[in-house]
Amino acid sequence: MASHTPGPRGTYLLLAAQNAYSIGMSEVLRVGIGVMVVAALVISAFMPERAQQTVSHQPSAPEAAPAELATSRSRPRL
Repeated sequence: MASHTPGPRGTYLLLAAQNAYSIGMSEVLRVGIGVMVVAALVISAFMPERAQQTVSHQPSAPEAAPAELATSRSRPRL
């Protein structure tokens, strides 16, 4: 739209649009940083407790299939 506006008004409109875009992007980045910091704090507050529970209550590992069956590429014999 600024390119179709004649004279200095078009230039001023273009500069105003670029300025508004820059200010808007900087605000979005600040809000994004704030959200990331809050998320990191929440995760760090709850993660150590959960990690200790996971270590103390680990289920036993299921028995593995024999290596011959797991690595065999031929069809099974009937």
